[in-house]
Amino acid sequence: MDGMAIPAGLGRRKQFARQPWQACPGLPHHPNAPGRRKAGGRTHFIRLLLKESCPVSSHCYVGVTEADQPRLAHARFVLCDGHPSVILPSLAATWARHAHYDTRALVTAILACDWQYLDPDITAATRSPFAGQHPVPGVGMTLASTCTEETVDAPEPVTVFPLSHARHLDVEWIYLLDPDTATVAVHTDDGSLVARYPLSGCLPLPAAANRCMAELGGTAAAGVPW
Repeated sequence: MDGMAIPAGLGRRKQFARQPWQACPGLPHHPNAPGRRKAGGRTHFIRLLLKESCPVSSHCYVGVTEADQPRLAHARFVLCDGHPSVILPSLAATWARHAHYDTRALVTAILACDWQYLDPDITAATRSPFAGQHPVPGVGMTLASTCTEETVDAPEPVTVFPLSHARHLDVEWIYLLDPDTATVAVHTDDGSLVARYPLSGCLPLPAAANRCMAELGGTAAAGVPW
């Protein structure tokens, strides 16, 4: 990834309000189907967390592939609101605001830890009822697990997996960013590619207009709401 660091880390979630903008064209509506989580030592914790924080949701991985290994993903788990109608506009807004249209900076931010949820509107003042997690302004709420009420588990490393084994992860969606083209590829739970979108095309309309004006050397209209 041309020297881009792949950090490590982990986190959890409050109920996330749906954003008012439309997701990228052609995407299905949020199915509101019960979510699942990868089997393993944390399964009981994840079930309890789902019951408390996001009882109806879908899980996903968000990450990147390297140019010389396009079928090998480096990704982070997102516990809540993993459907494309939520994740794509969230990634695009974080790319625009937090990463300033730098896709490599977006990848670095996402790979820093696992997430309870992604939310470009989150601030440092956001609080979580769960121990060991914290907000990352402009990105989301980290995911953390505890082995006791007072002891927080060590952060998880970045998950690395071939797309051909995606069905073993027990997530509904996988999103892979391409830093060179500023696009995001959407894969289903078996690793199949279903769509690829430019991040600029997943922005809310006012932000997309601002982006076009900036590329043309113009000035965005004053007072346009984010």
